[in-house]
Amino acid sequence: MPLYMDPANYLQSQMTENMDQPQRRTYLSNCWSTIKQTLDQMGTKKPKRRWNFPLIALFEVAFVIFQAKIDALADLNIIDSQDFANIHVAFYMHLKNQLDVCLKLEESNKRNQASHNKKVRNSILLLSTVEAWGAIGVHASHLEDYDGEFRMFAKSCDEVTFDVARKMETFMAVRGGMAAKKNFGAKLRGDVSTLYGRQALLEKARAATVEKDEPAKLKLLGKMIGEDLVALTQLDKLLAVREVIKICEGK
Repeated sequence: MPLYMDPANYLQSQMTENMDQPQRRTYLSNCWSTIKQTLDQMGTKKPKRRWNFPLIALFEVAFVIFQAKIDALADLNIIDSQDFANIHVAFYMHLKNQLDVCLKLEESNKRNQASHNKKVRNSILLLSTVEAWGAIGVHASHLEDYDGEFRMFAKSCDEVTFDVARKMETFMAVRGGMAAKKNFGAKLRGDVSTLYGRQALLEKARAATVEKDEPAKLKLLGKMIGEDLVALTQLDKLLAVREVIKICEGK
């Protein structure tokens, strides 16, 4: 997915530089009009139509960048701030509805022994929906409704959906409020034999340090290492400790 999103992110971010130039104003205005029109069609004229991965990815990139630049966009009369807030909510709810559909289809695929390709398509769509939801600012209270379903998905995953399940488990830990719990960082474990496993462990380690001052980060580091220095003998704990040390050093 990064192979698709990185170029889109670069293009969109470039177009939000020097936004007062006529050509770029026109591009951004047309982009915003297209977003609104598409959301209207998806929500009213074709309520049963599913979003696809490329469309979700492009909308995610656009909303993240526009959100970061909304004050400047509003000052230049390119995007009205209240209009953006309303459309942001609309896209947020579209993603929530899409997630419901994907989870139901996942259950159906398992029950009916769906083909490999069908499982892959829905898993990618499920993951892109969840990640876009997180990128534009999912509410932890909304994630509570999905905690049981995500856990069930993780437990019943097969070789096709294994990596997706791990990513969703990480998403819940980071976005769903688990990272804020007292002993979250000290109990970090993970699979370091795969790229996805290492990425998940690093993301959880970073989440464990959020909103902590330097003394709190050092205290967390001490708990992770342990009095018996157990973290120095276990690769997953050692990787997490290394990430927290980098954060403490400001790297």
